[in-house]
Amino acid sequence: MDELNLYQIDCENIENIIDKINKSSSNLEDKEVSVKNDEKYRALRATIMEQRKKIKELESQNKILQELTSKN
Repeated sequence: MDELNLYQIDCENIENIIDKINKSSSNLEDKEVSVKNDEKYRALRATIMEQRKKIKELESQNKILQELTSKN
């Protein structure tokens, strides 16, 4: 009977090890995704900043045109 106990494997420990392995591999995938998301965010942020700059330019042009037309 003692000999059988020597070869008994605790399945919970094996499952925990497998879970840790799966979590560590998923963390690597998450890091890759976050890098891609960061690059996309930076590109979108640059586009938004350009659009805001253009909007301000157009607003100032519009204001100038309104002043010119109101004088006439």
